Amino acid sequence: MHNAWRREWTPEDYRLDKAWKNLSMRSSLELWPCDMVEVFRSDRFRFFLGSLASALKFQEKCPDLHMVFTMNAEDQPSDGEPPDWAVFFKERNVLNFRFGGYDKTNVKPGSPEWLQKKTEFLGIWTDVVGKLHAHAPSSPRPVNVLFHCFGGVNRSTAALVAALVSLSMTIEQAVEYVLKARSGQQCWWNRDYFLPALLEFEAIHLPHVSPMEAEDGGLEEQA
Repeated sequence: MHNAWRREWTPEDYRLDKAWKNLSMRSSLELWPCDMVEVFRSDRFRFFLGSLASALKFQEKCPDLHMVFTMNAEDQPSDGEPPDWAVFFKERNVLNFRFGGYDKTNVKPGSPEWLQKKTEFLGIWTDVVGKLHAHAPSSPRPVNVLFHCFGGVNRSTAALVAALVSLSMTIEQAVEYVLKARSGQQCWWNRDYFLPALLEFEAIHLPHVSPMEAEDGGLEEQA
């Protein structure tokens, strides 16, 4: 599955890979590169994906950000984080919605823990898309939205995919948008509950739309 979704790296993938060579996930956020990348654009929304560094340095890539969906709110604070993220975003006129949930690896498929994780993230994504559509400001231009977690690979990617499904897109189409933007990313590796949960989310939110109908649904192609 993951190999089938892989694409050739983009220049941005190589830039970030080079920037990470002398860093670790324990390095201060001040040293992390801003890996915020645009995944999707339509008349209504622009969706961005990134790590914790992207939340801290979003103005480098999108000074007029409107909303941020934080998917790692229960993680232990990292070195270089603001003392209060709510204040940080409020001072910058950005709506910030914060969600927890840990993406454990190597959970046995079908086990009680696997089912618990699937149910947990289904609930989180339902809340995410509810807040996205309820709180997106009316604007003649697209509303700029950042989805981020700690590394920008698993939890935030899944939430962004769920948001795309809420715009009448299939999982396959949504993942294609992610891979066009971040070709080297292997999301949900050893986290086998994410994809079944997303497919269940798709079945709930897109029950009567076939892939062909979704493709013709008027969504703009990414520039």
